[in-house]
Amino acid sequence: MGDALTLVGGQNGGGTSRLHGASGGLPRPEPAEASGEGSVSTPSEVASSLPSPDSPLCSVDHDVIYRFIDAYKSEHRIATMARILGVSRSGFYAWKTRPLSCRARTDEVLKKEIRSVHACHHGTYGAPRIHGELQRQGWKVSRKRVARLMRELGIDGLPGGPRRSRKRLTRVGSRVG
Repeated sequence: MGDALTLVGGQNGGGTSRLHGASGGLPRPEPAEASGEGSVSTPSEVASSLPSPDSPLCSVDHDVIYRFIDAYKSEHRIATMARILGVSRSGFYAWKTRPLSCRARTDEVLKKEIRSVHACHHGTYGAPRIHGELQRQGWKVSRKRVARLMRELGIDGLPGGPRRSRKRLTRVGSRVG
């Protein structure tokens, strides 16, 4: 669900609240056939048209949902957003008070080191060279982790390898005979 989510409805729970993405939100049930049944859908028909909990559409990271709730908590009630987004209110508050994991804390220290090495070499080092420099400093970290952290920081090295001047073997304008 890479679409930007917005919560539409009255402030502080007033009115009706609906979840809409850039693609128009949840799928709408197909209208009933004109075979005499009318156009009213039963709740079971509506429920069957929604994605199942095992569907990839429902596999959104809770961290993303909790950050969304945190960003819009001044505009909408937390309980309403949690219910609509399919997470528990207590889960949101637990996420809010939970300390950073050991890996996240290490990533923050590594980001400072990466910035330092990158600046020390005038922004020319990319992930492979920064990885080598960190290993020489005693860090046990993979190149892919360094590359991920560099992407998160928005930094990269210069493309290509080292530039070498090549010595010409022939003089300009001379004939080889």
